[in-house]
Amino acid sequence: KFHVRVVEDHLEPATGMPEGEPFVEYFSSDTLPVVPELQNVIDKGAARFVQIEDDLFSTILSELEEFAYSPDAITFIVHRAERPHVFCLIGERVTQPQLRAALPAVSAILRKHYNRGKAGRPRDRVREKKAQNLLRKPGRKGEIAHALAKGGLAKDHFSAERYARQVAKRKKPKRGR
Repeated sequence: KFHVRVVEDHLEPATGMPEGEPFVEYFSSDTLPVVPELQNVIDKGAARFVQIEDDLFSTILSELEEFAYSPDAITFIVHRAERPHVFCLIGERVTQPQLRAALPAVSAILRKHYNRGKAGRPRDRVREKKAQNLLRKPGRKGEIAHALAKGGLAKDHFSAERYARQVAKRKKPKRGR
């Protein structure tokens, strides 16, 4: 969760900041209150929340909201910058069926601007196949992780262990099917 305010033409932490420090380091706000349903998905790492205090209504975001926002619609904003981004501005009267109906549009936008229709990073098929082959052979999990690690650091080893567990879980047959 992040809590910021607009100061002149940039964002600063809503709670203030020490002098001489990079202000971006102070945007995070774990104590910012949100509804429990949102907090659950934030805790799972599936969502982020940013609250902006803009008392002067003079930012480019305020200008964008002035003409693009509708309380009854979802507005898709494609920001074509060094790294393109897609934002969704959801009106307060938008219903769950409307959100579900908009999902094909999200896929189409991702295909057009990112050359893929699914969110997230595409699977590394070569690494996945290597993991599947290693998991079929008898051996310790540490050896498998070592073979899959992309670097020599401890974090690379732990990341490879987690990756091997994910690949193993995907290969297990689901119950009741």
